[in-house]
Amino acid sequence: MKYHFPMGYRADIDGLRGVAVLAVVAFHAFPSCFEGGFTGVDIFFVISGFLISTIIFEMNARRDFSFIEFYARRARRLFPALGVILAANCVFGWIYLLPDEYQHLGEHIAAGAAFVQNFVLWGEAGYFDKSAELKPLLHLWSLAVEEQFYLIYPIMVWALWRHRMNILIALVLLAGFSFALNITRVAGHPAEAFFLLHSRFWELLAGGILAYVRMFKLNLPYLTPARWRNALSVLGLLLISAGISVLDKDKAFPGWWALLPVLGTLLIISSGPHAWINRVVLGAPALSFLGRISYPLYLWHWTMLSFARIANPDVTALTRSGLIVISGLLAWSTYQYIEKPIRFGKSSLRRVSVGTASVLAAVGVVGLFVFQAQGVPSRLPNAIQALTTYKYDFSEALVGECWLSGVQPPNGFAQACYGNLRNDCGNGTVVIWGDSHAACLTPGVRAAYGDSWSVAQFTRDGCPPILGYNRAQTTYCDDNNKFVTSLLHNYSRSTVILFASWTNYSKDWTASSQVGKALLNTVRNLHDAGVDRVIVMGPSPMWKGMLPKLAINAGKTYFQNYTVPLRMNFGLDPNSNAVDKQFRSLLAGSPCEYISVFDFLCNDLEGCLVRTTNEQTSFTTWDYGHLTSSAARLVAGQLPIHRPTRSEH
Repeated sequence: MKYHFPMGYRADIDGLRGVAVLAVVAFHAFPSCFEGGFTGVDIFFVISGFLISTIIFEMNARRDFSFIEFYARRARRLFPALGVILAANCVFGWIYLLPDEYQHLGEHIAAGAAFVQNFVLWGEAGYFDKSAELKPLLHLWSLAVEEQFYLIYPIMVWALWRHRMNILIALVLLAGFSFALNITRVAGHPAEAFFLLHSRFWELLAGGILAYVRMFKLNLPYLTPARWRNALSVLGLLLISAGISVLDKDKAFPGWWALLPVLGTLLIISSGPHAWINRVVLGAPALSFLGRISYPLYLWHWTMLSFARIANPDVTALTRSGLIVISGLLAWSTYQYIEKPIRFGKSSLRRVSVGTASVLAAVGVVGLFVFQAQGVPSRLPNAIQALTTYKYDFSEALVGECWLSGVQPPNGFAQACYGNLRNDCGNGTVVIWGDSHAACLTPGVRAAYGDSWSVAQFTRDGCPPILGYNRAQTTYCDDNNKFVTSLLHNYSRSTVILFASWTNYSKDWTASSQVGKALLNTVRNLHDAGVDRVIVMGPSPMWKGMLPKLAINAGKTYFQNYTVPLRMNFGLDPNSNAVDKQFRSLLAGSPCEYISVFDFLCNDLEGCLVRTTNEQTSFTTWDYGHLTSSAARLVAGQLPIHRPTRSEH
């Protein structure tokens, strides 16, 4: 098969890599300013697909393709910098992390070394997944996707080539199938669509299709007039810019939105190195140099930012800027003194690849040991070890029965969750309706009122008790809430408690806001349906990190005699107090009773409760805000549960 001359080095593609890494770094450091910067990863995918396909096609066309050589070159390219960053995480984690955090990091180190981090993150992507910014190796999901592509794609192309099948048609069909999976899965299974290869395959294949067309068909960059090449590159840059400017975390992604960075990248690459944008802007020495160090910069920057946020949730913009500069210096050092000598040194390809693979495997084994050793708690003083042993017993909140996930059907609640609504004896029924925070309140309500009241529970991850509320183009929250209200309408002899992590859904709960109006409408709907009593519980205190970790950090040192403070302001999210005040105004005069959880647990002088008793491990929350069982009992005891008449409303 005839093909056009080898592509050679293109500085503009390195410059495009520079644009991609700048977008990602800016998004991670300043997410409110560059909300769509995560699309830089999609740019990387297309570039990788194009370059790898070019290599594979040329080797097959010359009839000298070697799987051993191909994978050895990939190992020499990817393993050294990755091994360094994983080893650095081992050291940083040993120094700074608590056992449960270090155990979690150990799992991610092992997964990163095995290139299965995307599967681990997919499995963790439930509602109780740790905050993304507290995972120092979160960003390795994209590297795992690329490596899985590298494992599958060369074999696929080689088989197609050997059997003389139409490679272009096969690539187009596979890309179309992958894109269809992306579209169909992104709404109901967003974590799967985001993290896994089958719904990202089309992005890498898009680069492969362009490589095939360039080599064997049209050779677009060199046959089109200069004005068309310039137009293609300008349009491509506009599409990439639109993706960075328009997209945010609330849009279903990848989905259709991923076409913006993918098509933009394809247009820029296809316009060739002589288009004005490519030659003058992307090919500029500074931007192309940034592209050359983009891989270690991508690896270093997120780890630095993440550990800074673990140490102190209030990382200032100046500190984040400084960390990016340090990451750049580390990236340059990694590229200059590790990547280049290994990648371009005189040692044999196989010897280098085996050596780097062995080092990476060894670091992965260390990560596995840390995971199996539960974060090696023996490295900490005894007093600190005792503070890290608390584990919340989820069984009290009836996970899976009355506390559902987003994928369970609206009527998926067990009969035991609401069968007691039919009970007309005794005081009646207390109904807890809300999200996972309401589920964690339930053990306290059962302990306080379960002897004299029936307790019903309708709680679902990420779904506030608000009619008409939906998440990211899905309807499961609204479907869930319609099911709950249909039951309450039929069995209205009850006291309904509405509770949620209100600040997670909006920071604006004024009467003019959409969520504020929806909450008022929900309260009136319940009242008009004849529900005896509606109690709205305001936001509980939220923390900018894991409370046990913050409580230890508040002491500034790991002394043997360290005592957890009873109250503190360190790491407290001010949004809880602000929303609490908005709720007071919003619900004044509505047919409900408002209970301020924030007022009960906090005061202006000392801050909010960290523990409920003199016991050092009686934390009010094990994470950023979900109440522990002891805190739930404390809060539930303040609820004015009694049997009113309708006139009391």
